[in-house]
Amino acid sequence: MATNQPGPRSFELVLGGGGGKGFAHIGVIKALLELKIQIETVTGVSIGSIIAVLLQNGFTPDEIMKIMLVQMAVFHQSLFGAAGRGGWKRLARLLRGVDLLPFFTALMRDYELQAKSNLRIVAFDVLKRRPVVFQGGQINLPLAVTASCSFPLVMRPVWLGEWKDGRTIKTIVDRLRNKVSETVLVDGALHHPAPTEFCQRPAIVSDLGMASKMPPEPVPLAEHVFHTVELIAGRVLSWYHRRSSIAASGSASQERLDHIHIRSGMPDAGALSFGVSEKKAIDMVDYAYRETKAVLAQKGIT
Repeated sequence: MATNQPGPRSFELVLGGGGGKGFAHIGVIKALLELKIQIETVTGVSIGSIIAVLLQNGFTPDEIMKIMLVQMAVFHQSLFGAAGRGGWKRLARLLRGVDLLPFFTALMRDYELQAKSNLRIVAFDVLKRRPVVFQGGQINLPLAVTASCSFPLVMRPVWLGEWKDGRTIKTIVDRLRNKVSETVLVDGALHHPAPTEFCQRPAIVSDLGMASKMPPEPVPLAEHVFHTVELIAGRVLSWYHRRSSIAASGSASQERLDHIHIRSGMPDAGALSFGVSEKKAIDMVDYAYRETKAVLAQKGIT
């Protein structure tokens, strides 16, 4: 350690939501491992849940990078077609909602991924408007990750319970009255993109943030539309999530003292930009790596 008052060497880790920006989490992890910081329980939200699962199953940053490049390309082609073609037809299909469960079921099977006791996955119950945390070795891992990643209007939500035909409205009302357990789960980022209230100890938080610039390279029409919407909505969502963090922690000062926040996402990377080139992915990893090193150095952790 380079300071007289060294910081702790053991933290929980929060990997936030942000779709295609998620490669940045790999840069954060790479920096933490290089500094020999012990990573305890990992909380994953949306894209962060996938990387959290891979990390806690023993994959290295380089291995996670290779897996994410392959899987993101597969996912992108399923949405937009070869070379990102498709225009309004593909956009309309995307807006009908993409079922993520088969994709994640295959991913978990192909890489033999398992639920872990030191893994926490956050989704959001839209009927009760509260977070749902999956944790422990017995959870349904593909379902948990699917729920955490199911961004509304783009991905299909996860319907939990024994929903019966003709009883949807009554079941929703009963759920709101706490009479049944059936519910609908969506992306955990609707609660907060990088929540810390579930952490039992100080955490390092990789917050991907919202896009604040348009990408310099051409993108498919659908991604261009979503990126533009993200730019417009960014300030409102940032304000909302700041209020959520303060409410969850009790005060802004408590949040700042307990956790180390790293703004790891590149400003010109969009959450719904899944057609990430290898060069762009490497740029995101390098950017987050530098940001992590800089923030931790300021905290006396070197």
